[in-house]
Amino acid sequence: MSSRSKTTPLVSVVIPMYNAESSIHDCIDSVLAQTYTNYEIIVVDDGSTDNSPSVVQKIIEANSSKNIQMIRKENGGVASARNVGLRAAKGEYIALLDSDDEWLPEKISFQLNIFTQHPEIDFLGCGRNNETIFYLFKKVVGVTRVSVCNLVFKMNPSVCTALIKKKALDDVGFYDETMRCAEDGDYWIRMAAQKNFCVTNDNLVITGKGKPYFGHSGLSANLLLMEKGEIRNIVKAFRRGYIGFVIFCAALLFSIFKFMQRIVIVKIRKIKG
Repeated sequence: MSSRSKTTPLVSVVIPMYNAESSIHDCIDSVLAQTYTNYEIIVVDDGSTDNSPSVVQKIIEANSSKNIQMIRKENGGVASARNVGLRAAKGEYIALLDSDDEWLPEKISFQLNIFTQHPEIDFLGCGRNNETIFYLFKKVVGVTRVSVCNLVFKMNPSVCTALIKKKALDDVGFYDETMRCAEDGDYWIRMAAQKNFCVTNDNLVITGKGKPYFGHSGLSANLLLMEKGEIRNIVKAFRRGYIGFVIFCAALLFSIFKFMQRIVIVKIRKIKG
């Protein structure tokens, strides 16, 4: 291994895309603007029916010196698209990014610096949209390890903040392609159960153009589907032996409470216009 590869490991940025012509340009631009430059960008087009592929192709042609590729496939859902990108990734680290999200310029560099300082870490997430991350009402301070127990009550961090060692991904495996909602939560739980899963409250990502995290559009607007996915993840965590019966029951009740709370919040938003 060369001295360059030791100091500047390749980061594979995996971006699933479906009908994202209005946002994919800004998304990819945020990667191209990174202060860390040793990366590859893998856009997986999940059967888009709009002009998304044309937009990406123009970006590739305009940035021929950059390592950007687009893989096209039939529509199979975001878990399937992520898996295609993960299998194609050549980097020592994998970064996940959705097609309507953007990174701040120092995102990769900042996280890699933490990996250098803490080589025991396998997964590192961060904050987004100036949020403050809490688990069980306790604020995350510094680099904090997250347990499965934390995740079944609060599914954080956002997928677009994740930077993962490739060897950890090789051990844990790929996304469950039977899931069409809450697939990230299932993967996070599996990763936290088997690896050193950490977060930091540093905000390095802008998600969804600042729209609300739920009840606005896309899958996040289907609160019932989201709730079913979350319940499924809690049940799977219990069946795998990741959590005990008491935590299982408490997490189910808390999830139902959050679901009812979100219904009320969405209704209030609609009334306010």
